[in-house]
This record gives sequence, structure tokens and C-alpha cells, in this order.
Amino acid sequence: MEYRNTIWRYMWVLLMCLPATASAQSDKYFVDVAISNASPLLTEEVTITYKLRYKGNSISLMNPRFDIQPPEFSPGFVVQRQGRNGGMDLDFSGNITVFEYIYILKPQKAGTFTIGAAQIKFDGASYASKSLTVKVLPADAPPDIAQADNIFIDASLTKTSPFKGEEFVLTYKLYSRYELLGIEEQTAPTIDGFSSNLLSRDQQPRIRVEKINGQDYYTLDLYRTELYPLRSGEFRIDPFQMTVVASVPTGRKIRDFWGNRMEVRRESLKLKSPSVRVNVRDLPGSNIPSDFNGAVGQFDLKTSLSATETTTGEPLTLRITLSGQGNLKLIGDPKLELPPGFEAYDPKISNAAGSKTYEYLLIPGKPGEFTLKPFSFSFFDPKAERYVSKSGESYVIQVAQGDGTTASSGALAGLSKEEVEKLGQDIRYLETSTPAFAKAGVPLLGSVYFYAGLAGPLLLGFPLFLLARKHRVNRADIKGQRNRKARKAAEKRLRHARQLASKGDRRAFYDELVRAIWGYLGDKFGMAKSELNRDQIQLRLMEHGLDTSTIDRLIALLDRAEMALYAPGAGGSLESDCEDAIRLLAGMDAGITKEML
Repeated sequence: MEYRNTIWRYMWVLLMCLPATASAQSDKYFVDVAISNASPLLTEEVTITYKLRYKGNSISLMNPRFDIQPPEFSPGFVVQRQGRNGGMDLDFSGNITVFEYIYILKPQKAGTFTIGAAQIKFDGASYASKSLTVKVLPADAPPDIAQADNIFIDASLTKTSPFKGEEFVLTYKLYSRYELLGIEEQTAPTIDGFSSNLLSRDQQPRIRVEKINGQDYYTLDLYRTELYPLRSGEFRIDPFQMTVVASVPTGRKIRDFWGNRMEVRRESLKLKSPSVRVNVRDLPGSNIPSDFNGAVGQFDLKTSLSATETTTGEPLTLRITLSGQGNLKLIGDPKLELPPGFEAYDPKISNAAGSKTYEYLLIPGKPGEFTLKPFSFSFFDPKAERYVSKSGESYVIQVAQGDGTTASSGALAGLSKEEVEKLGQDIRYLETSTPAFAKAGVPLLGSVYFYAGLAGPLLLGFPLFLLARKHRVNRADIKGQRNRKARKAAEKRLRHARQLASKGDRRAFYDELVRAIWGYLGDKFGMAKSELNRDQIQLRLMEHGLDTSTIDRLIALLDRAEMALYAPGAGGSLESDCEDAIRLLAGMDAGITKEML
């Protein structure tokens, strides 16, 4: 497999290098710079690599000539070795490296140094790299200082000065230049004064690679939560703490069977994020609408009435839907202004992603023409920093005299219209005529039915004993239960995902899709969430005989879905991804089940 991928890789490079008839406007060259260690010890070498890269549709290189003008490395460094890497290379982002030059530097003294931009000249044009900042540590620097820039937890807020009730997100993220071997423990802070909604629950953590100041870091999202301030003032959120196991370089070079390499040791490292401060602003005290009930955000209002013509005692359903972004879960119930003679009951409330719907049951008590005034809703818009009021529709209701049956009892609260219509039929008249008496038949005692009833339990006892024993065995086999129910649970989630796709809710759709796939794989293979990762799943699927094309499609679908959760607009077509997930699930389940038999 690796050999075939290499062949295809170089064939693609050759195709890209064929002369082009026209050059697209988006074709361009740029310089990428990378550093092996941005915080080395005084005794360690540092490698800096400059790459001239090409991003475009086609490229034609006929006797190319390159020239590099390096930056000034002194006084912090002296060049030990330098050289050019020959040959072009294509990376997974579609960029071609057409020129690469490497400098190996030896630090001269401890301190923080800025290495300026390098200039690469090619085809009559000059391209500049970014500058780098390197912090050289003393040779005897304590381990915790030496590790400070190589592995750490960062805390970030989407807003540092929100209004009371305004939504913002707190994220803790791990950055590491060391190879991570495991997580021993982690402790999230207790956040007082805020209502919270954890966003990272039930999501499989995934290690990614990010470049910071020209240096590659392994990154891992540890904790993401939505916060809603409940009161104004200044708050301090305590650090996120965790203990990880990592391969930490010792700073010494060793020689073994594999040649010269840097010595590493397995270490347990205790990490702590910085604490963060949040200054919560109070809402303006002037021009507060009378119907304001604490809603903060940007919202839309929609109302509907089940009918405008009815009879006394016949219920109507008023629906009020609030949608948008903000603290929907924290706002109070709407207050209705009803026409005379109308009675309303406690609303039925349903929550969906980004919306909240109230269903009120209205019972008219007398005939006539009535006007249901528009429902008004006010909220504070933190972006505009002002209060906004919106109103629904006004309804004219014609009420005719009913048959005298009333449904205005307090016991109707929370019932639907269909349930209310059945009232008035629950009480029946007693029979007033003389009943007909029949002659008694053969007594039961001593009859065939009597002896059959005695023998029945004995005849049924043994099968029932076997059935109960099998049921106990199945209940004890937890792994087997998860395996048998895996596809059913995943299909239920995918049906829900299809509903979310029809509503156009991309984030909720991909969140449900990811849960369905990871949940199915965990249940099918009896794996805990902590054991689930792409490498393990690929290995298990290959062990059960699944072809590599199916496995690659599954991994690609997971990548698109997880990217769509964090990058608005990412991902593919909702309907296409949903159908792809259903087909993949059916195909994998058939293959895995066949292999297990």
C-alpha cells in the first residue's frame, strides 16, 4: 500500500510539472520557514528550513535557477552546516516544494533572538519568508523551564468583556512538541457565577498538527464550554490542570543500531493552564422594555394560531417560536395578553438547536368576535448594545356557541387539542333497565379446565426456566449486547441526523453524524471511548476483512464531519454525507458480522 501511494505521488508531481498552455491568476510562489526547536538549550543545535513552494494548477520548470539570501544569524547563532535538498516534493495540501535550503545553527549564548526574513530569488522575482523568534535557554535550565515552550495548555475566550447573559466560549487546548503517550488525569475548573453548556462532551479527541512561529506542535482540544454570565462584575476562572505522559528529549545524543539520534525518556508531566479573567458588564439600566425577561443575543420571533374560527369550549393552539443565537435556555416563559373569556394553560416547551417553541392551549369561554393582540418579545443585542423589540401577528377569532360541553377545567394544562376533544365522553350513564339473568353452567371444580389449569404451570415451568436462564446470560454479556445493538443505535442517530439535515442545521447534523459513527464502532468492537482512535479502528476493520477503499471513505467522512463542527462552511453536502454514512454503515456491518460468524 505504501509503495503504491509513493508511485502515485511522484506520478502526480510529474503531471503537475508538464508545461501549461496558460497560467491561472491564482498560481503563486511563497516561502515557508520551519524551525526544529524554538526554545533550545545552549548545548542543542537548531535546524531552520526554508522552502520555496508553489500553489497553483500547473507548473513548468525549464532550467530553473535559484538563489537564497539568508538572514543574519549572529550574534545568537553560528552556522554549523548548510545545504540544499534536491528534487521536488508534493505535500498533502497540494503545494509543490520546488526549492529547499537547510541551515544547522549552534547557539552562542542564552537569550531571546529574532532571526529576520530570508530572500529566495527565482525566475526574476524575489520571495521573502517570515521572521522567527528563538529563545535559547541556559544549558543547566531546570526541566520545567525548558519544557515551558515545548508543552503547555492555553486558555482562550471568545469574549473577555461580555454583557450579563451574553454567550461566549471558553477553550482549553494542549500544545506539545513532545510525542504524547497518554493522559493520566485532568481536572477542569469549577466556574462560579456562570451557566455553562459543555461542548466537548461525547466527542472523540483528535490530535492535530499546527504551526506556531515556524514550529510544528501537536495540539489537542481538551475542554470547550459555552458560558452565560449570571451577574455582572470581574471573575477569575481557575486553571485547567492535567498530567500527561510524553517522550521528553534529554538534550544528549546517543548512537545505536539506528545511528545518531537524540535521547528521549518517558516522563509524567504536570501541566497547568493560565487563569483567565472575565469582566462581565451589566445591561444598560435605561430604556428597558416592559416585556424584557433577560434574553440576550440576536433573535427572531414567529407566531401561529391553529384556527381563527371555533366554538366555546373548543381549544386553540398558539405557537410562539424564538430562534437565533443567545441565552434561549435561560429566558423566562412569555406572558400572554388574552381576550376576555379566554383561558390559557401552562405551555408545552420544546427546544431544538438554536430555537425554542412554546405551545399554549387557549380555551374560549363565551361566543363573539375577539382580537388576540400581537405577542411582543424584547431582548438585548450585545453587538448593537441596545434593546430590541419584536412583535408577532394579531389574530381575529370568531367564537360560536358550542354544545354546552366545556373544557375549561384546570386539569387540561399541558394537554393537546386531540386529548381535550375526548373530554365529555368519559362519563357514561348507568344501565336503568332490568338485567337478564342466565342459568349457571357446569361448575369449574372437577372439570377438564380445572385439571388443565393445575397442569399448565408444570408444563410451562421448564421452558420458562430455560428462557429466563438465557435472558440472564444475555444480560451478563455486556459486550455482546453492545455488539447486537450497535447498528440499531447508529441507525437511530442517523435518522435524527437526517431530520437535522432537512432543517439545514449543519453543526447539529455533523455532531450527530460523528456520534453515530464513533458510537457504532465502539459498540461493535466492544471498545471504550478512551480506546477509540483512527489507528485502532483501521486495524480492527482490516482484521475483519474490510477493503481499504471502504476504510478510506470512512476516515474521509469523519474528517469532513469533525472539520465542519469547528469551521463554519466546511464539510460537504448534508444529504450526500448522510447517505454516504448510511451506505458505509450497512456495508461495514454486513462485512463485520459475516467475519464474526
